[in-house]
Amino acid sequence: MSEPVINIGSVKVPLLDYAVSCTAILGIRDSGKTVSAKGIAEQLLDHSIPIVVFDAVGKWRWMKVPGPGPRGRGYKVVVAGGRKPDLPLNPHSVGEVVRSAIKEKIPLIVDLYDPNLSKAQWRNVVKESIRIIHYESVGVAHVFLEEAAEFVPQKPSDFDTYAEVEKLARMGGNASVGITLISQRAQEVNKAVLDLAVNLILGCQVGSKAIEWIGKWLDRLSPDTAKAVMATLPKLKSGQSWVWTRSNLDEPVCVQFPMCRSLHPDRRTPDVVLKSAKAVDPEKFVERLTASIPKIIEEAKAADPREWAKEKRQLNARIKALESAKPVTETKTKTEIKTVEKRIVIEGSITRLEKLQEDMKVPIERIETLLERAHQERSHIAVAITEARESNASNMITVPVAKPVAQPRRAISPVAGTKHIIKREPKEIAASNGNLSSLHRQILNGIALLRDVGEPQPTIAQVGAVIGKSHNAGRIRGGFNQVHDMGYAEISGNKISLTPMGSDEAVALDIGSRADIHNLWYQRLNGNELEFLRVLINNFPNSVTLSDLGVAIGKDINAGRIRGALNALFEKGLATLNGDEVTASNLLFPPGLD
Repeated sequence: MSEPVINIGSVKVPLLDYAVSCTAILGIRDSGKTVSAKGIAEQLLDHSIPIVVFDAVGKWRWMKVPGPGPRGRGYKVVVAGGRKPDLPLNPHSVGEVVRSAIKEKIPLIVDLYDPNLSKAQWRNVVKESIRIIHYESVGVAHVFLEEAAEFVPQKPSDFDTYAEVEKLARMGGNASVGITLISQRAQEVNKAVLDLAVNLILGCQVGSKAIEWIGKWLDRLSPDTAKAVMATLPKLKSGQSWVWTRSNLDEPVCVQFPMCRSLHPDRRTPDVVLKSAKAVDPEKFVERLTASIPKIIEEAKAADPREWAKEKRQLNARIKALESAKPVTETKTKTEIKTVEKRIVIEGSITRLEKLQEDMKVPIERIETLLERAHQERSHIAVAITEARESNASNMITVPVAKPVAQPRRAISPVAGTKHIIKREPKEIAASNGNLSSLHRQILNGIALLRDVGEPQPTIAQVGAVIGKSHNAGRIRGGFNQVHDMGYAEISGNKISLTPMGSDEAVALDIGSRADIHNLWYQRLNGNELEFLRVLINNFPNSVTLSDLGVAIGKDINAGRIRGALNALFEKGLATLNGDEVTASNLLFPPGLD
């Protein structure tokens, strides 16, 4: 039996190669890019590969309706959101619908074409959903992302959403998950993400900037054919595309896509035709999905580190209550009974924790953290039980808690050029609270520092920058989540703040002047970011135009790498942009400091 394939027009790609890789479909409106994508999606469904579609154009829900002619066929898909959905779409709970769909292997269309949804909500839905699909899918799955430039634009502003899509495009194959990016203008999709596409389907392009960008891209792949391909781009008809795959990078093929088998209405389709179309009934799928959602929520709750933290707090409260109980003065027999009762309570909690650990079904990336936390729980409880056995006289259980050692406030060195401002000795770290690692303390101290200079709720990116870490790195992102789970910080969206417990643990640097703040950032930044920052600080409170800023550092401000450095300053909250004017932010010049 021959290996199953996906037909991209006349080009054939092995089924699994397509399903777990990144593909880009680019073309102007009415070029046939969504029809092409739906045709590929139908082939995946024909081979029982589940799909999740994020539809910002409102066309995919018609996959349930057969198209005209003998080839017409409707597909059993569940539509969440949009007009006449199978399930309502709540941006705050869409994750549970997606989680249930991938577990039940039910094809899902998340219809974002809704006047009640903002683009910020679009991005939040895509960010949360893709993270779940990437890390929790079991088996092969494929994502279709319409209007990809909204989520991975050339100049990202929502870096969290960008990071999730980019990670899926780059590493999704490791989890057997692929993605197809669909967009109108080639030049508006982030180049770093497009470079990850194994397959490129390029339809009609008429804009000069789009064709110019495509020309540069083609020159790298196949310079001999670039000129011929570019000459045809404005003339391609609907459904016609140039196709590059791994097997024909140097020789693109111009293909004609057939019409997809399901109904694909366009803006000229009368409503009466759509209303008369008979859709496939996905009732059983909807019932399975609806029944699965509560179970999924409970499983996720049981495996959520925040639930473990809650369990710990409840257990500690119970132990504290036992410690403060009046000593038993009755006979020794009653004292022994009381001690056994306490032991049963504690050991019952151990059993509960072990059962949570045994039953949890979470991605491998989270298991290590959860097991470490369970080990800490059992260690504390074991100490409590041991002391209970040795304290028959007082009949009280004492759980030893390491008392945090106060750490001195250190002044910022005004000397520029050193990479680090403060270096903690190993003995200082070892003396800290046992629940907090060196990374945890750096995060708490960074939040405290930003709070002290007027930013009580900084972004995670700002905290990462001030401690000299990349907030998108897996271990660093895990550190932020862990201080939240342990109750030392609160995370809301992309912002983070200290809780009272976190404030007690944090040791901020001693900020005595604005110069201290400037020196801190001089030592945290380098390259073009540092040069930009010096210019902005020296000109404050005056702003600097973008062109003058480029002249000041002797660089072309419109170059991608240079503009990227400036965008990094905006992300870190160190500069603001108003029209064409750039100004150092108040974070560098807090009131009350000279």
